[in-house]
Amino acid sequence: LLTRVHSMGMGGGTADGNAPNDRAILYEGVTYNKRKVADFSKLLKGLSMAERAVSSFRNNNTHLRSALLKNATTVISEGGYFPDGFSEELAWFEERFDIDNAKANGSFEPTRGLDENYDGACDAVEEIQNALQDYEREMIRELHIPPKQWTYANTKDASKDKYLIELPVSIPVPPDFEIKGKRGSGKKQINKYRTPAVAELVVALEEALEERNAGKDRGMAVLCAKFDSRRGVWEAAAQVAALV
Repeated sequence: LLTRVHSMGMGGGTADGNAPNDRAILYEGVTYNKRKVADFSKLLKGLSMAERAVSSFRNNNTHLRSALLKNATTVISEGGYFPDGFSEELAWFEERFDIDNAKANGSFEPTRGLDENYDGACDAVEEIQNALQDYEREMIRELHIPPKQWTYANTKDASKDKYLIELPVSIPVPPDFEIKGKRGSGKKQINKYRTPAVAELVVALEEALEERNAGKDRGMAVLCAKFDSRRGVWEAAAQVAALV
């Protein structure tokens, strides 16, 4: 499994995108992602079991007669074979990989601190959405209308024509409010507007959402790459676990 996780990491691909894992993603899609999640879950569980087994011996190693077993359950800094800080290293990944959720959904959701680009995209999405709400409050004051008369349409991540402003036809608007559509008729007509300020924010929002989605897609590879960077620790622990 350690070898398999290495191939799943970012370092397992090639610049031309023709690595085996890239081809698998292209042709198998969700099935491949589920397999990656399952493999990583098994590996974390296995290492956790190994840590518990070694710890149980370590807590009673004064009674061990086998010098090999005693050394195997003693950390390297104290003259043994078991890697120092193993529990903390493993905990870092367990905190960032929800095994139960991954098993239930067959997918991985990146957490804070794993990918700076993904974190930045999440922050950008939140900031832009807050800016859109600030603009709404500002314009409600300027137009002197009740808040319930202003509505943003198409606010879901996958929506097209995001954040069109819906206002009753009876409300006078500034010249930069461009009509993009309408619904209803007569006094009940609702006009759909776009303003330069909102248009600029929507462009930025689309870019941030695209980066956030890309971060979700590469999240498992980033996690595996970070995990593989500590491969020496995991291999040493696995070798010790085999002895006990």
